[in-house]
Amino acid sequence: MGDGGTDARRPGKGVFARVALMVVGVLLVGMAVALSKHALTGTTPISVIPAVVYDLLRDNGVTTVTLGMCSFAMNAACLVVELVLLRRRFPVAQLLQVPVVLLMSASVDVWMLLFEAIPNDVYPVQLLCTAVSVAVLALGVYLQTTADVLMTPGDALVSVITRLTGRTYHKVKVAFDVVLVATGAVLSLLFFAELRDVREGTVLAAVGTGVVVALWARVFAPVMHRVPKDPVPGIPAVVPEDLDRSLDENGERGM
Repeated sequence: MGDGGTDARRPGKGVFARVALMVVGVLLVGMAVALSKHALTGTTPISVIPAVVYDLLRDNGVTTVTLGMCSFAMNAACLVVELVLLRRRFPVAQLLQVPVVLLMSASVDVWMLLFEAIPNDVYPVQLLCTAVSVAVLALGVYLQTTADVLMTPGDALVSVITRLTGRTYHKVKVAFDVVLVATGAVLSLLFFAELRDVREGTVLAAVGTGVVVALWARVFAPVMHRVPKDPVPGIPAVVPEDLDRSLDENGERGM
């Protein structure tokens, strides 16, 4: 009975540890988004459109809408696309992506306020902020991936498209980022007649995040291998394991 009791307690401890990792990762992603915006050298790809909309609103006197709110709207749009693509196969429990992105969006606004004290009018400082934002973003992504509990809607959408198209995750992620950056650039040129929030920092984030994630994985490997990998009760994967087979049977692949 002693062994049984110990085994019964392990899943609870494991879930708590993974949720804690996820929360820390989400907060770090919010920090990275805010710092990349503060650096003025271009934001991360997923944040380009929210940043452009945020600048547009502020230029037109709308100061009540924050960057965090714009980020939430962007992720909400990604969640809607997930729902459209998966339809009845969308796991209802994955609606918990909403509080996750709420937490991230709120952290963006908090970090934005904190970073106001950092001078950003000197280019070397801007580059330093950009480099730190990429490192922090990569750490946040690594922790969320290791936790494997919930993803933000942007990342979850990439996973859904990956499964539906049969492409590799990396290729879909690159294409997704290119579409976001290109859309943000078009909006920026349309409304400002110049590129805003799409600069060298955007390229650095797009190219360097994956590399730095691998570095963080090496650094934390001795610790993270202890994190339990059992499924989190009540939270199925955003993409059902039988989705490929079901689509093939219904003749719907390639939509």
